[in-house]
Amino acid sequence: QPSIILMDEPLGALDKRLREQMQIEIKRLHRQLGVTIIYVTHDQEEALSMSDRICLMSNGGIVQLGRPDELYFAPNSLFAANFLGEANILKARPGPAAGEAQALGTTIRFRGQGRSTAAELSLLIRPECFSLAAGGPADNRLTGKLADVTMLGPLTRLDVTGADGTALLAKLPTSRALTGLAIGQAFQLRGVDLDVPADGKGAAAEQAALSGTLAAIAAGLDGAHGTAAEIAEAHRALLADPALAAIAA
Repeated sequence: QPSIILMDEPLGALDKRLREQMQIEIKRLHRQLGVTIIYVTHDQEEALSMSDRICLMSNGGIVQLGRPDELYFAPNSLFAANFLGEANILKARPGPAAGEAQALGTTIRFRGQGRSTAAELSLLIRPECFSLAAGGPADNRLTGKLADVTMLGPLTRLDVTGADGTALLAKLPTSRALTGLAIGQAFQLRGVDLDVPADGKGAAAEQAALSGTLAAIAAGLDGAHGTAAEIAEAHRALLADPALAAIAA
């Protein structure tokens, strides 16, 4: 029984239904065997659904390392925000108080600590983090015109054009009220669970700290370049690093 398993795009050639069945089977085997699995994939949904930890890489470097929900809702850079899933990225100005900004003619309240000194912020709103603006606080209300309605099954996609021409994408639970909306009508959405992607400076530190261990693992997993002792040492290095030990699906 191996202590580390490397899977490189193992399900890439399968159709959608069989791929989903095999994802469940791989997760079951992982729980049953208790081994570390390093799973390489370009499929974002596959990475989010199967991983305990995700290592997002670009051009050979680590962009962000963390739990799936951290990468999805609290990306450390605009690259990470745009790469994983669909995203509304709004340009905004810092507000007078901590956790506030001005965008699309309204006050936006977001997760964050301290008042930003930057001249401009980028606010992240995932399509699923909208709700219909019916009563409640006036902040986080985004007004525009409905450009399109697309029923996707359990979710309905709403394309909204803001007053300044900004395109907004929302995905809400399907209902008769949503599917009956008329294109061109005035519309209000309320954003919830907003975040500000970081500047990505932490990625360089993550890469510097982990690159040596990743190289050791790569050498250890390649029998042509690693002795049994080197493989064992690579495994010990992996398990000694709390971040790397949790990359496995």
